[in-house]
Amino acid sequence: MCDLDRRDDLRFKAEFATANPIDPSTYTVVAPQGGCNDDRTYISRIQVFKLCVGRPSFGGIVWGDCYNPVRPRP
Repeated sequence: MCDLDRRDDLRFKAEFATANPIDPSTYTVVAPQGGCNDDRTYISRIQVFKLCVGRPSFGGIVWGDCYNPVRPRP
């Protein structure tokens, strides 16, 4: 995922879950300011993801609302 504007005060992250029954975790990928970041799954497919927006605050990021979850088509 990417954050293409390094001059704004917005931060972005994606949260996703996979179809792996052995590891039913929720994963998070945070885009660096003005850059891109990625993650991958090796033995499963992404079942659902959502995009969240945050703002920097006192050395950290305060995450606000997330958009509705999206289920990719197979």
